[in-house]
Amino acid sequence: MSLANLLKAPFRRNSKPAPTTMSSDPNGPEPALAVAEQMTAPDDEQSLIAKLGNKLVPEQLKRRINLHAALERAVDNSAKPQVDDAALSQDHGWLNDLFDDDILEELFKREHMGNYVKIRNTEEQIFESMPLYARIGMHLLFYGRYEIRFLHNNRVRKLLVDQSIKQGKIYDSTDPEIVGPHIESFIKTYNVDLNMLANPDIKSYKTINEFFARRLKPGLRPISAPDDNSVITSAADCRLMVFSDVTAAKKIWVKGKNFTIPNLLGSKDIADQFGPAPALAIFRLAPQDYHRYHSPVSGIFGGISHTGTDLFTVNPQAVNEDLDVFTGNKRDVVVIRSTIGGVNVPVAFVAVGALLVGAIGWEKQQGDMVKKGEGLGWFQYGGSTCICVFPTGTVAWDEDLLKTSQTGIETLVNIGEKIGTLQAP
Repeated sequence: MSLANLLKAPFRRNSKPAPTTMSSDPNGPEPALAVAEQMTAPDDEQSLIAKLGNKLVPEQLKRRINLHAALERAVDNSAKPQVDDAALSQDHGWLNDLFDDDILEELFKREHMGNYVKIRNTEEQIFESMPLYARIGMHLLFYGRYEIRFLHNNRVRKLLVDQSIKQGKIYDSTDPEIVGPHIESFIKTYNVDLNMLANPDIKSYKTINEFFARRLKPGLRPISAPDDNSVITSAADCRLMVFSDVTAAKKIWVKGKNFTIPNLLGSKDIADQFGPAPALAIFRLAPQDYHRYHSPVSGIFGGISHTGTDLFTVNPQAVNEDLDVFTGNKRDVVVIRSTIGGVNVPVAFVAVGALLVGAIGWEKQQGDMVKKGEGLGWFQYGGSTCICVFPTGTVAWDEDLLKTSQTGIETLVNIGEKIGTLQAP
């Protein structure tokens, strides 16, 4: 099988990684993997190949090293005003010295560039493109059978975190020669409607991240049944998946081997409040979305806990594979104490960081009373995810959302839309 074909299988939903050609050594790949797991800092290509010997095919190892370089280059290029997401996708020249034509073709194949989502209340599905940095990250994650285990060492994890930090610094720059052109390019690339913004004057934004966390006009997202706390509303402009219990979520969508509610929330004590089969709502935000998140219920805002260190991509292709995205990534967890008929109903709200999205901000403090639809916080550049956890037996999701989620397809929803009903345990 050609190396180009090896790249194809991992991007198919729920497919198993393609086997990798190994050496004839009777000990198989394990000794090489053991060496890889002990590596804690980047080495040059020759040093890596020398350490791994012929346990891993050197050509495939070289491919992974070049993918590392491609991700670094994508981030570095983001500091150049003349380079934007659209340009990187349309002009492959900056990758020519790293990859052959067949690999470039794989990186830019349509089926490897995004996924389909459903428009609510219609039968229409639309294809949404994945940003280039995410496509490179996906190839890093899923290139080859044994290389996915090679990923789980400090070397690659450090790469993803370091590049996310570097990207954040670039997008926090106040250099007008960087800020202005990038904002204009972002608006063009993602068709941002300035009429929707509370502040449509793009020259007033001092940094790219400030524009990315832009606010919408008041009243633009009406809140469904604002005084009825039994109505759950969407926490974000997003692609939504809902599940009646965590078992269904793991069967259909979240394939990470360590995905459990205690691991997600970072605390068994917190998780115990939600019983044996909590309901889940997963709100995935794409780069073009309004990147502030809002409360799905009214209640008292609890203390914020911080957990996780990784910054893997949160694109569906990663979540659908055996990778601990939601339980490994940097994330903040807060419990909102809602009430139904005088009965306390805890709702856990988890803000999950992602590749090139390390910054999570909050507007509320412990003890604040928050109203349904009220702003809670924001993400900075990139796409990311919020997850809400509800106690066992307390939620009935809207039938259309539940039915679509059971097919493994996300639904486009906006802040304030009704997504389900909440009852006392």
